[in-house]
Amino acid sequence: MHEHQLHIDHDRAAALDILLVLADAESRWHQYERALDLLIEAEDAGCVLSPEYRMKRHSWDAALARR
Repeated sequence: MHEHQLHIDHDRAAALDILLVLADAESRWHQYERALDLLIEAEDAGCVLSPEYRMKRHSWDAALARR
C-alpha cells in the first residue's frame, strides 16, 4: 500500500511540474493570461509556488497590465 501511495505522489508531482513548464512556455509566447491560469491550476491542485514562480506571477501580471 505504501508503494502505491509513493507512485501516486510521484505522478502528482510530475503533473504539477508539467503545469509549471506549460506556464513558462505560455509566457515565452507572450500568452500571460494563460500562463497565470496554469499557475492557478497548479495551486488548485495543491502546488505551493516557489519564490521563483511567485516572482514570475508578478512579472506576468505586470506584462498583462501593460497591454
